[in-house]
Amino acid sequence: VAPDPASATETAHCPAMGNTDSSLEHPLYEELEVIARRSHAVYAIYWMEHHGGLRVEAHYHRPDRVTVLRDDELTYTQACLGLELSVGVGPVGCAYHTGEAEMATAETLPPEMARIAQEFHIRSIACVAWNGGVLEVGTDRRWKELPRLPSMPDEVEAAAAMPGGKLDSIWVSEASTQATLGSSSAAGSRQAPFLGHVAP
Repeated sequence: VAPDPASATETAHCPAMGNTDSSLEHPLYEELEVIARRSHAVYAIYWMEHHGGLRVEAHYHRPDRVTVLRDDELTYTQACLGLELSVGVGPVGCAYHTGEAEMATAETLPPEMARIAQEFHIRSIACVAWNGGVLEVGTDRRWKELPRLPSMPDEVEAAAAMPGGKLDSIWVSEASTQATLGSSSAAGSRQAPFLGHVAP
């Protein structure tokens, strides 16, 4: 039985009050940019476990997809910098705990994360275990199926090391995915290419 989202351990802090955003210098920043654009997402966040909780390790937000106008120009990914999510709770925590892909709407997120998502008009998110943590992508539009998500981290590293830095090999082909999933889709609809499973 999945834990109650209301029991998630979450702590929100304003980035201007002590959270230093060094994501631009993170070695995975460029990969997050590619992933966000390939999955037609507004943003990509890389969560890692720290002292039993999941925190934002790196993030990317598309500059051409502003979801809400603010005087401080804060983005959804920056607003998430102070969150600490419990393992096994919500789509991020469940993806980390089970290794399966998760998709959710803002209304079904743990309370504090839902509040931020709604404030920034984020309507759909998808998560998958990635690089020892969790990859989250999301959009201000309603996804009816999982977006394109990258495969295992070893393939990402190998692809990034290729001449020209091509990352094409990190994406699972639609044909191979459909052959694997068959008619087992929980939603009963066609699934976009991804590695993992749609959690019940």
